[in-house]
Amino acid sequence: MAYKISRSLLLIFYIVCKTDIRLLGKTKITKQYDENDYLLISELVEVFNNKTTSPHILTETSDLLGEDNDFHATLREEYINSAVEKSISSVEIATSKSFPALGLADSAIIEISKDSYLVSTDDNDLYGYLSTKGIDAIKFSYLKQLFR
Repeated sequence: MAYKISRSLLLIFYIVCKTDIRLLGKTKITKQYDENDYLLISELVEVFNNKTTSPHILTETSDLLGEDNDFHATLREEYINSAVEKSISSVEIATSKSFPALGLADSAIIEISKDSYLVSTDDNDLYGYLSTKGIDAIKFSYLKQLFR
């Protein structure tokens, strides 16, 4: 089973802290997480040999990282270069039942994850949808509780 970081927020948190751990707790995204969260997400990224992503998640992540070249270099080196990119057309995703409620990126995650991927997310709506559809998912906040 491959692992997928879902929701660009977790991926952004990982990339920002991987680039400069001193930013932990100092940016809008990193304020809601602590050092233990960073260690946990880092372990998840590193322990799974097969990481899967989508162009939709990568685009969303890159856009939200802004224009910082260091962040984009880390995204490329630490995630893109080691992940398998699965692509589903936006036209196909837009016809899915999840699209109206969850949007393009999350619906892409759902469609891709039907092929037996474990999804990690901190998004309640996405996690709920995955769970009701029998798609393997771990809510990051639940995972944190297990390791505290």
